[in-house]
Amino acid sequence: MTAASGGEEEELYRALKRMRILQRQGRFDPEAASLLDAGCTGWANGRAFGSQRLWQERRDELLDWTAKNGRRPHPSAGDETERSLTSLVAAYRKHALRGRHPERIKELNELIPGWAGTPE
Repeated sequence: MTAASGGEEEELYRALKRMRILQRQGRFDPEAASLLDAGCTGWANGRAFGSQRLWQERRDELLDWTAKNGRRPHPSAGDETERSLTSLVAAYRKHALRGRHPERIKELNELIPGWAGTPE
């Protein structure tokens, strides 16, 4: 199983969800919680996934992929990385329509003109 496989991502999501529940119930190991806090700020309440660090990593991954391939990622691609980046683009299309994360939308507009269009 590859690191980016859907099955593994689902397992990680379920594990994180369980840790969050245990944390809210006061049954999560405090030492483990401290380690997670140090490495992934906001893990217990979901803010880690909206963090600036994660955004920058995913934005850079999209920039690198687009530059390397000369096109935007396509949702029907066989490559897991490309499909993952397509999901990122789809999420930010929704954010743009709803007026969320305007600074990130502006970055995408400046760095990848046409990023929200239909891939060829």
